[in-house]
Amino acid sequence: MRIQGLVKAGSPILGMVFLLLACSSDTVFNIVDGEWVSDIPFVIGHVDQEIAHDNRIFESDHFLVFSDASGDRVKKRFASYAEQALEELMDDFGIRRAADLGIVDQGSKLTLYTNKATALAQMAFPYGFILWGEDSDNFARWPKEMQDRFHREIKHETTHVLQFLFGVLPNKNNDLEPDKWFNEGLAEYASGGFFIPIKTKASMTIWKSNHRAVVPVAIHQWSDLPISSDEVGDYYPMFGLAVRYLLSKKGMGRSLKDVKAMFLDMAQNSRPFSDAFQLHMGLSLADYEATFWQRMESFWG
Repeated sequence: MRIQGLVKAGSPILGMVFLLLACSSDTVFNIVDGEWVSDIPFVIGHVDQEIAHDNRIFESDHFLVFSDASGDRVKKRFASYAEQALEELMDDFGIRRAADLGIVDQGSKLTLYTNKATALAQMAFPYGFILWGEDSDNFARWPKEMQDRFHREIKHETTHVLQFLFGVLPNKNNDLEPDKWFNEGLAEYASGGFFIPIKTKASMTIWKSNHRAVVPVAIHQWSDLPISSDEVGDYYPMFGLAVRYLLSKKGMGRSLKDVKAMFLDMAQNSRPFSDAFQLHMGLSLADYEATFWQRMESFWG
């Protein structure tokens, strides 16, 4: 069941300009079925702010895709990416039916807004997200790798939305929502990484050296970052590795189903993140922070 009372949520807006390459990839993805609907408002839930759109909305099984003026191709492709992402995430988290997430009719479908901006940025909120993409004329010429990256980014944002659907909403009491490193690390892990994941000990060592051995799991709030929020994306690969350790047999051996149980526990019992983390992940946040680099060294064998 969805819990109301929406406040600011999701990953910070990240600016990134991509060069368009003349590379045809018209058959990258199978387009989902859907229909064009109109006269539905797009509202950013956490501030109850309505955003204007072109009133040509693509409705798929579980999403409504809005835009300011992006073409039909982008809307249909993004709906396809979102539907596949949701299906994969439901399987990974052990969710049998969309109805179990409260998605039962048009009014409860997740919302996605894309526009014609040339810089990529995003923001998730209950129960949808905004993704600045590219207009359809250029999108058709994007190389497959970049279109795949959009797919992963949509899956990243959908992971955030799943957390909200589990009932863990942003709260003025920071204890009742996950640490920022966990939020973003989970989304990176579950999506396969919008940012390039750290997959080797050598890559981890380079990151550690370049960042003065900052402990990623010490980033509880964005104010803990030793850099400006504009550079936060540089930390996402390490956040993803921190979550990977928890969910790997070589680490703590937990699973995404354990993460779901932790979120439900937090939502249903108002259990602080630190307590829920220790109960469901098998170690305390303080221990993880104090032993992080030792654990990472041993993780690679």
